[in-house]
Amino acid sequence: MKTPSNERRRALFAGTVILVLAVVAAALFRPGGGPRHQGRSLSAWINDLDPRKPQEVRLRAAEAIRAIGPAALPHLENELKDFARQRNFAENLFRRVHGGYDADYRRHDCNLRAVEVLGTEARPMVPALREMLKSRDHITRIAAANALGAIGPAAEEALPELVTCVLTEYHGAFFAARDALVRIGSPAREYLQRATADADRKQRETASNVIRWIDHSPQNARPATRATSAP
Repeated sequence: MKTPSNERRRALFAGTVILVLAVVAAALFRPGGGPRHQGRSLSAWINDLDPRKPQEVRLRAAEAIRAIGPAALPHLENELKDFARQRNFAENLFRRVHGGYDADYRRHDCNLRAVEVLGTEARPMVPALREMLKSRDHITRIAAANALGAIGPAAEEALPELVTCVLTEYHGAFFAARDALVRIGSPAREYLQRATADADRKQRETASNVIRWIDHSPQNARPATRATSAP
């Protein structure tokens, strides 16, 4: 005889299975989206920024994304947030088993390349990315810092959050924030010096190390041109 307690457990289990399958299906079978250019979706053009593709394909994709311009920003912002949201255990495990895990990171890298292609036109994304840097989820913080680095000097207003990140984070989020500060360049150097003038020794040492990275980076002398020449 089935008890009410058993019925509730069965219903809860069935609901959980349905939810997990829905999340996985939405992630794996998500259609291409975003504005269209020359009959192709923004997602399709972004996928063509994959560094494994021929240079002429990547250059054509960069031109198409620049032609779409700021209209691409809502799609890119959603993609960055979606990348962070998908790091739950059930889906992560499923994607590892079925080979989709690496594909996620390739798609994320292409999205960052698209942000870099847009350059200063991607500046309207900065406020949302600053909020993402405050997330408790470290993958979200890494995604935000990577995107700010792709925007480069135009992301200067995010210096408070990026500096907080390098002074308090370890591993992935630290390196992503450090690289973003390097891409921003001289303003980041000056902000770091001011922000850590009265800090403890450990934070001053961390700031000094990041400043050395800024000073020794060729990108500090001139803006990066990877996305505008050969994405």
